[in-house]
Amino acid sequence: MAKLHHIFIWKKAPFLRLLVPVIAGIIIEYYFKIKIPLIIYYGILSFAGFIFFSFLPEAIRYRFRWLQGICISMFLIIFGLFITWQKDIRNHKNWYGKNDNDSSFLIATVNEPPIEKAKSYKALVSVECVVNKDLTQTAQGNILIYFAKDSASEKLKYGDRIIIGNKLQPVKNSGNPGGFDYAQYLARQQIFHQCYLKKQDWVLLKGNNATAFKSALFNTRDYVVKTIDKYIIGNNESALAKALLIGYRVDLDKDLVEAYSNAGVVHLIAISGLHLGLIYGLLLFISLKIPYLKKAKVPRLITILLCLWFFAFLTGATPSVMRAAVMFSFISVGTIFSKRSSVYNSLCGSAFVLLCYDPFVLWNVGFQLSYLAVLGIVVLQKPIYNWFYFKNKILNYTWSMASVSIAAQIFTIPVC
Repeated sequence: MAKLHHIFIWKKAPFLRLLVPVIAGIIIEYYFKIKIPLIIYYGILSFAGFIFFSFLPEAIRYRFRWLQGICISMFLIIFGLFITWQKDIRNHKNWYGKNDNDSSFLIATVNEPPIEKAKSYKALVSVECVVNKDLTQTAQGNILIYFAKDSASEKLKYGDRIIIGNKLQPVKNSGNPGGFDYAQYLARQQIFHQCYLKKQDWVLLKGNNATAFKSALFNTRDYVVKTIDKYIIGNNESALAKALLIGYRVDLDKDLVEAYSNAGVVHLIAISGLHLGLIYGLLLFISLKIPYLKKAKVPRLITILLCLWFFAFLTGATPSVMRAAVMFSFISVGTIFSKRSSVYNSLCGSAFVLLCYDPFVLWNVGFQLSYLAVLGIVVLQKPIYNWFYFKNKILNYTWSMASVSIAAQIFTIPVC
């Protein structure tokens, strides 16, 4: 009888070897704030060690191959340090916080359509420059602005340029012991200041900085919102439909959200990887029905990916949606080239890509829950399903779905 060999997880998922040291580097930089000269120094040192090892005789390289692994891992840890340092806007010389003072003005662009609150309009703005007396300096960074309700603020739209004349306030917590750390939550999104602007505190400038892509996103979202309002009667009903279909939660009643939260099913009104999976399946089905796309693999791939990513950004690009988008992109590309990969590798690969883009997403609860849920399903669903066997097809299907939920819950309970 042939001897069975156990295949280690890092053999099935090579991306895991890249992911673990990068996460270690991100955590080290986040908590210990390593300076960039030291990061560069250690990066050069680890790279030089790898190059030196490559020139050694083959026998020595084989005997001490673990040293090569250490050099590569160290380089990936340094890479994690670097991307975390780079992503922190406070380390950039053009960050507005380094030049802003009581006598300065800020010129900024409205990053999104303002959201109406009870007594104000809330919007995220990106700073273009800081004006100090006669000196104008290019700047960057995002600020959370609350505009007092008036005839001018209600006309604000995405892409408008404004002058801010009021002093910025650091984002602070409520002060309740053990309460939600709102300041830290926004800091991980690179937002450190907020401001309340009355009519006399800001001026609308000529021109518009709207981009074609974001304009298309917001126009599409507005069209969907208006269509839902037109055909679905009832404020709660239409608000729920918007949340389910495109992740638009502005109109959701707070009591309704709290009721879902208390019942433990608040995830039902959030866009997740399941929604993107349905969109992916629908796109795949439609593309195979179109004669040209059915035969042309590359155009079909491009069409599917464009639609998939457009929907991902339309719904707000939450971590769970982005995880699914990256994974389905990997699957699509692999299918076109007749390559099949381990689901573990796709999971690690998508996490690696997202963390390279935004290392602070590691602390996002949605990111953590999304990956843990999928990992739980992959690891435990089949063993749990094998606990019971039902001859009845309906009972068997019901138990199959229940096993998926149980597997996901087991992995996500610690975070919850």
